[in-house]
Amino acid sequence: MLEKEKEVIKLKNGKTISYSVYGNKNGYPILMCHGANGTRLQAMKFADTADALNLKIITPDRPGYGESTTEENRDYLEWADDISEFLDLLGIEKLGILGISAGANYALACVYKYPSRFKKVVMVSATSGAFLYRKGPEKKLAEIVMSHPKLLHLYMEFIDKVNGKTKELKFNIQKFGLSDSDLELFENLDLPELIDMSEREAYINGPEAPASDVLRMLKDIDFDSKSIKKQVTFWYGARDKIVPLETVAFIENIVPKYKIVIKSDAGHLLVFQHMKEILSEFV
Repeated sequence: MLEKEKEVIKLKNGKTISYSVYGNKNGYPILMCHGANGTRLQAMKFADTADALNLKIITPDRPGYGESTTEENRDYLEWADDISEFLDLLGIEKLGILGISAGANYALACVYKYPSRFKKVVMVSATSGAFLYRKGPEKKLAEIVMSHPKLLHLYMEFIDKVNGKTKELKFNIQKFGLSDSDLELFENLDLPELIDMSEREAYINGPEAPASDVLRMLKDIDFDSKSIKKQVTFWYGARDKIVPLETVAFIENIVPKYKIVIKSDAGHLLVFQHMKEILSEFV
């Protein structure tokens, strides 16, 4: 049985951020930016590996997720400002940063705004540019969703209603878009329980926060990420159906200095399949 972990911190402006800490509590700190429909609970599976590597994984919930204050029309840089104060309150000056899927742009915003804080920058299955620069049906679907956001909200409302009620249907929805390697991992690591728990927390205030996250992910980044001077390491799974390998060709449009790691046996759940290798980037 997975156990939730939650801490809540209040910023000077009155906003709250709920977060988790997994791994070695005295280890080297890593800020993890969770994916869409995810929360601080996504880091639960990292606990043992992080502990063995002497790492401390700190994962804040974005606005509207968990007990983090709900805010409309947020941009990436406002999030970066909140995170800088959040880290100050935790007494952390220097650390690494890990962006997972839709969390990648939020991680990049932190590095852009506060470059001196982050010594190592790693993105896994990053959605950065994944829809903006693609062609074909996926690009068309993204354009339709951006033009008619109500459709996305209706879908998210459906997910919200399914949460915690019909497990078989819920798990079938979770599996949508996953590759064969993802599906195998999905069952072997007991990910359904983790994802179900995390999604319930994501929708605890309704579907607005996850829906806003997805809409923001489909658009261009609203800051000059090309001015980031630090090297960013991108990890991709060759079998990823959500962020396909063709996305790699557009990384140069996101940041100027980068390294790419491609795992031929992995899909979108790459971070769980190659967790030790990825976290070892920070050792």
